[in-house]
Amino acid sequence: MQMNEINKNQTNPPELPESQASPVTEKQQVTHTPAVPPEPSIPQASSAAAEQRAPLKLKNDYVFKAVFGADTPDSREMLRQLLNLVLGRESDPIREVTIRNPFIIDEDVNAKSSELDILAASESGEFIDVEMQVVFSRGYLNRTVYYVGKMIREQLEHGDDYDIMKKVISISFVDGIVFPNLHMLHTEFSFYERTAHHQMVEESPEIHFLQLHHLNLPEDVDSAHLEELSELEKLCCMIRYQGVTGYEPLIRKLVEQDRKGLIRMIAEKTDKIQQDERAYYQALAREKYQFIERYREQVEAEQAAKIADLEARNADQENKIVNLETELARYKKMLEENRNGQKL
Repeated sequence: MQMNEINKNQTNPPELPESQASPVTEKQQVTHTPAVPPEPSIPQASSAAAEQRAPLKLKNDYVFKAVFGADTPDSREMLRQLLNLVLGRESDPIREVTIRNPFIIDEDVNAKSSELDILAASESGEFIDVEMQVVFSRGYLNRTVYYVGKMIREQLEHGDDYDIMKKVISISFVDGIVFPNLHMLHTEFSFYERTAHHQMVEESPEIHFLQLHHLNLPEDVDSAHLEELSELEKLCCMIRYQGVTGYEPLIRKLVEQDRKGLIRMIAEKTDKIQQDERAYYQALAREKYQFIERYREQVEAEQAAKIADLEARNADQENKIVNLETELARYKKMLEENRNGQKL
């Protein structure tokens, strides 16, 4: 039994400062609180002041949750459309979604424990976790499996019938590459029999990763090329490039080509967050924290690689010493035998 990967569609590890994109290869960064009924109050800053601010990136996980995880009609609709695109629910779409940990403006953005995942449920009871992953800590994949198991376990009380368990789904938009050997945008894992690829249970958990760095678009990509992308690829482009300096023309083209209204809604929601004083500076604080964390992770990875290299060299030197000592012992034995022979 294993978690088999299923290709759905077609990034060098995330670079330190922002996600400086390489020029789509298929052709080339908010916590658990009580539900807040109304949308968080957004005091409008002057348009001139807002225009002078650096644009917020949708891949900032604080901004991502503010867009898709607020307990408001527009956020729920955007999340619903996102889920249907990722899960391929054209024939059996999710029609209603409930956000279980709605976004609040004053999230704690300077801690690893910050719960910036979006926990949701569909009208049929499916448990869904959506996250924007920017910082890759060691054990990230194991953490993902752990959280899937946690979502399963939290459904049941002691003595409950296992048949009442609902399907759990994990979706991670990743600002980087998770699986270097899988050259695809969208990967899905589930419980299947190794040889026959038979699903273990009808409601097997699903774990989805969307590796955004497999969508590498130039800043001046033409509209015709964007038209060739799938709706999911366009959504991923929006998530990767919204707020990235130089990609404003690409975002405008995505909005112009938007047929379902999702891209336009995302752009409008991001602009509202941009104009909110508190949300804007919370988002910047989160981006700074993520930058520091990415730098720390990179330094730790480099140090670990150097230590591993030194250990390998030491082991090689020790093997050479052992071989030399063995060879020296053999020559000493031959010399001793030679001397004994001459005496005879």
